[in-house]
Parts: sequence; C-alpha cells; structure tokens
Amino acid sequence: QNCASCHGMNLEGLSGPPLAGDVFKNDVEFNKITASQLFGFITTQMPYDRPGRLTKEQYELIFTYILYRNHYPSGSTPFSSSALEKVKLLPFPKVDDKQTGQNGR
Repeated sequence: QNCASCHGMNLEGLSGPPLAGDVFKNDVEFNKITASQLFGFITTQMPYDRPGRLTKEQYELIFTYILYRNHYPSGSTPFSSSALEKVKLLPFPKVDDKQTGQNGR
C-alpha cells in the first residue's frame, strides 16, 4: 500500500530500488548496512511522498516484510524495533532453488 508504487509489488524495484533479491543483497553486503541503519532510513525517509508519516507498527511490519522476502529466518518472538541490535543483516541468508522456485533469486 505504501511501498509498491516505487518498489514494486514483489519489491523488485521500479522508480525506487529493489528491496529483495540480488541487487538488495549486493547493496547490503557492499555497504555493510545494519538493521538499525535500514530501519532508521525507512522510518525517516519513507514513504517518499510522506516521509515519517506511518505508525511505528507499520514501519516494523514493512521492515519485517523486507526481511521475510529476503529469506532471513524468523525469530522466536515478534519483532520490535527496540530489539534492532539483535537483528543481523550479514551474512545475507543463502537461498537455494527449493526456497525460491527459481535459480537462487
């Protein structure tokens, strides 16, 4: 609802960058992006036309959806932004063909 017009229905990227897949993986790895940095950017800069206007819960759901779409494992408790230091974006999860239904993407 708030992301697809720029990032695509499958987070493949349109006018905004991809938030899932190889391009996102390469960006996270190259820039060594932390969970706190990613969440902070999302909460202060997104959505592009209304930055910072969503609720804390909406931002948390968006963040966890990005993690889910990139095959990060789920934790044993619901995500809360107060626990960002426990979320590690690196190493990026390895994805096999069985998880994606394609060639590792």
